[in-house]
Amino acid sequence: MADLWKAGAQRSDTLMLVHLGPGERTSYTVSIPRDSWVPIPGHGSAKINAAFSWGGPQLLVETVEQLTRVRIDHFAVIDWHGFRSLTDAVGGVPITVPADSYDPEQERHFTAGTHTMNGEEALSYVRQRHGLPGGELDRIKRQQQFLRALIGEIRDDVSITNPLKIDRMLDAITGTVSVDDQLSNGDLRDLVLGLRHLDSADAYFTTAPIVRSDFIDRQYVLILDRAGLRSLCHGIETGNPPGTRK
Repeated sequence: MADLWKAGAQRSDTLMLVHLGPGERTSYTVSIPRDSWVPIPGHGSAKINAAFSWGGPQLLVETVEQLTRVRIDHFAVIDWHGFRSLTDAVGGVPITVPADSYDPEQERHFTAGTHTMNGEEALSYVRQRHGLPGGELDRIKRQQQFLRALIGEIRDDVSITNPLKIDRMLDAITGTVSVDDQLSNGDLRDLVLGLRHLDSADAYFTTAPIVRSDFIDRQYVLILDRAGLRSLCHGIETGNPPGTRK
């Protein structure tokens, strides 16, 4: 991680807390919006994406553990270049765009319908928030949609009998995803191979509950329902998650 993170240089753009159920046959993902206003140990309160900038993976993990009151076993991060490479490595990802939209920031149109998106297209799609009615929250929905579709593509790849294709896909994952020092490349490959038991229909997604939006220190922020988030995470840990959706 030392080569990946430099103090003050990056803020995390997307934050997801993932729990794998017994036998890796179910997964639960909780998205925490980057604009969430939370306590960051040693720094007072700020947007949660500042934690990675100020203290790297260690401070971000500490912040999320304090926020959710669950223990995080592993940390993984992928940058935009890795995102594109991984998407291309699985042959693109089929995404159903629910309605036409235009992103003025990227100057890009998205047309309603199902499209197999390559890395560049998928990256633009999951990064859009301007031109969407729900802004950042709609972007989170797109990210979850993409992740569900990617799980399906990875499952299809590891279920086939072509060892060369499997190796190419596994090499792409280990080459683009950086993990903590307690998880080796071999462990990561084993984890991905275990996903052959995980169907995308058994991947559940939700977003941290939000009380309201606000402006603090002249910046747009989201105020979380912290008690609700902790209840959600506890339910996921104990196998009784409230309010998750496929």
